[in-house]
Amino acid sequence: MSLHTSLPLLLGLDTATRQATVAVSRGHEVLAEASVQVTTHSEGLLLLIQQTLERAGVAEVSALSAVVCGRGPGSFTGLRIGLATAKGLCLAAGLPLLAVSSMLPLGRGAWRWLAQQQGRSSDTLVAAVLDARRKEVFCGLFRGGEPQGEERLLTPAGAAAWLGG
Repeated sequence: MSLHTSLPLLLGLDTATRQATVAVSRGHEVLAEASVQVTTHSEGLLLLIQQTLERAGVAEVSALSAVVCGRGPGSFTGLRIGLATAKGLCLAAGLPLLAVSSMLPLGRGAWRWLAQQQGRSSDTLVAAVLDARRKEVFCGLFRGGEPQGEERLLTPAGAAAWLGG
């Protein structure tokens, strides 16, 4: 068995926002990814998962090592649909379900981009911010791609003050 195939094969999905996002990865390599703007995640999440698995060359959900799903913060209905879908896939295929913060890929992605494009060091502090609606935002801080404390629900003015602006 090669080292490449011994790495975990993961299906990741997030439904915290109006953007449904699905990806298949092996280790740090993204094999396929897709996202679509939705009115409700129940419209096409399963089809998006199926198409992404096919593009990644994964014939059966049982070939995965685990399913990773965003647990929020975000839209309650969107999160409920995403987590229920992920749990159903895991129960049917006998896979573990890993729930992670929906802010984590946003914070890590921003940090990686800064490191690659801007040459910033690992001590650069990155703020991930998501619209929480009702004139509020979810905020999380990341250093070196790792969360720094708890995520917060704040007004935009409160976020600016918390972030030192």
